Amino acid sequence: MITGDVPGWVRAIHEWPMSTAVRESEWLFPILQTLHIFGLVLLVGVIAIFDLRLLGLLLRQQPTAPLARWLLPLSRWGFAVVFASGALLLAAQSGSLYFNAFLRIKLLLLAAALLNVILFHASTFRNVAEWGAVAVPRAATAFAGASLAFWFGVLVTGRYIAYF
Repeated sequence: MITGDVPGWVRAIHEWPMSTAVRESEWLFPILQTLHIFGLVLLVGVIAIFDLRLLGLLLRQQPTAPLARWLLPLSRWGFAVVFASGALLLAAQSGSLYFNAFLRIKLLLLAAALLNVILFHASTFRNVAEWGAVAVPRAATAFAGASLAFWFGVLVTGRYIAYF
């Protein structure tokens, strides 16, 4: 259902045959929601483990570089699942979600989280092999703290979308 006066591009997304199929299917929408949650668990769970390691709160004796090689590919898989399922869920509900403030905040937090990832990998993380087993640069802990805050915000605002 389209609520309010939405732009034409939102109406086009809402009326796209795939959006309609997701919206009208008895099974497709809940399956996509389930995949979205599983993807979030994988994505944010892995990121949280890595960020907590950078903050020195978890796996302190584990060297960062090998942990990153093991964890970060899992986060990419989680992101792929979240992105695909989220795009389809958003398209299916685009007409009713266009004015949802929590969706807009979630998308801003998601953009901030992704920018944080890009900046971290383009700067501080480039020298991860030199960090040694325990030492983590202050810049890495700052990125980790911001990451946890942004991803927590994405989760909370995402949950609130359904209620407002």
